[in-house]
Amino acid sequence: MTSQDDVPISHLQRRKIEGRVLIPFVETLKEKLGEDVAGDILDATIRRLAVDDGRRWAETYGQGVD
Repeated sequence: MTSQDDVPISHLQRRKIEGRVLIPFVETLKEKLGEDVAGDILDATIRRLAVDDGRRWAETYGQGVD
C-alpha cells in the first residue's frame, strides 16, 4: 500500500493517524452491527495487521519469517 513517493513516518506516527480514523469507524461498526460482530471483525483485522507488520519488521531488522 505504500509507494516510493510516500513520506516516511515513524511506526508510532502511523498508529496515531490510523487511530484518529479508526476509533470513529469502530464506534459506528458497533452501532450498526452490534458489539459481538464488530469485535470479531476487529479481532481478525488486528491479527492480520500484526502478522503483516511482524513479517515486515523481521525482514528489515531480524530473521525472516517462514
